[in-house]
Amino acid sequence: METPVTLVLGLGRDAGAACARRFQEAGHDVLVASPDEKSLAKARDELPDEVAYHHGDLDDQIGLRNALTAAVEAYGRRDNLVIIPPLPKPGDLAELRMEALDASLKQTVRSGALALHLFAKAVADQPPLAGVGLERHTQMPTITFVLSQSAQQSSPGYFSESVTQGAMLALVRSGAVELAASGVRVNAISAIRPRVEAGKGEESNWLKKRTPLGRASLAEEIADAAFFLASPGAGIITGETLVLDGARRHLAGVL
Repeated sequence: METPVTLVLGLGRDAGAACARRFQEAGHDVLVASPDEKSLAKARDELPDEVAYHHGDLDDQIGLRNALTAAVEAYGRRDNLVIIPPLPKPGDLAELRMEALDASLKQTVRSGALALHLFAKAVADQPPLAGVGLERHTQMPTITFVLSQSAQQSSPGYFSESVTQGAMLALVRSGAVELAASGVRVNAISAIRPRVEAGKGEESNWLKKRTPLGRASLAEEIADAAFFLASPGAGIITGETLVLDGARRHLAGVL
């Protein structure tokens, strides 16, 4: 049986390496791409030797094409993208610099749309992977975006993050509808990622109290969710956002 190939574009804090490890352990060939040399060096130290790497920009056409080409050169095909857009620095509306917002939109919405466009073209003539089970359809190519909780809810001091991450949800819905006929599934994960929640002090305690389960999502939980959305078991799921927030969005107020 042919081995599926998964590209992890962007590493984030820990989620990217966790996703690469999860897919590799499940038998995928994995390529990790990032514009950050330090993040790639850290990933090389943490991940199995079989994982391939690509250093380059991921927010323009040339950079994304190079990453897709690197996967073909390493493994001969590409079946899944897991994309982790960078998060902008915290800041409220009064401090907003439009050039910084433009840069963040380029790294998220514009590069996400480019990834949908280029990936769909790249896999159009690629032989499909064999299906799993007698009644299963052929496994579809997939794109999964790993987003922050700001895609679902806004917090004071995170204006640019809320705007750019929220816009990604519209991209996922529209991309899923557009690419369904091409056999490409598009989904997202919106997760509370460790940041302030992982720290100490009054602000950390306040944020934990806003989450019924009392903690952020683990990198391994994000990786498991990404693997599920890319798996044949999620073959009917597209245009959806899997929320890993410990029921925070359902809370009426502070616990």
